[in-house]
Amino acid sequence: MGRKIPWLDMASKKERARREEKLRRRLFPLGAPQREAELRLLRALVTTRAQDEDLLYQLVQARDCLYRQEDEEPAEQRERLQTWLQSQLLQRYTRQERLYFLALAQCGQAPQTLDDLPDAAAVRRRAEALQNGDAPLLP
Repeated sequence: MGRKIPWLDMASKKERARREEKLRRRLFPLGAPQREAELRLLRALVTTRAQDEDLLYQLVQARDCLYRQEDEEPAEQRERLQTWLQSQLLQRYTRQERLYFLALAQCGQAPQTLDDLPDAAAVRRRAEALQNGDAPLLP
């Protein structure tokens, strides 16, 4: 339902730039400092060898799964989450590391300041709750 046909989207360069900025603000509302802080946190949690861009990509994917798009049914959001969890790129990480991406995405939603970002212990606790079924995968 919420899918668009790319070639029908005749947005101007200015409109595409506006959309990209809006997406950037949604994913990293505090900008580059947030991005760097979360990258340091992922480096502390994820032991699988990966480039910084790969770690941030997986975090962005997790955040995207948590964000309910306009006119999207809950079943479609669950399907997006399952698609991400089964994606080839995510399979290189351990099950625990996959939960860390999702836990960080959940814990770090809408921070007002850098102090609002979770620490490694909070992400570990949230990942454990996800694993035990004590916390839902989707809000």
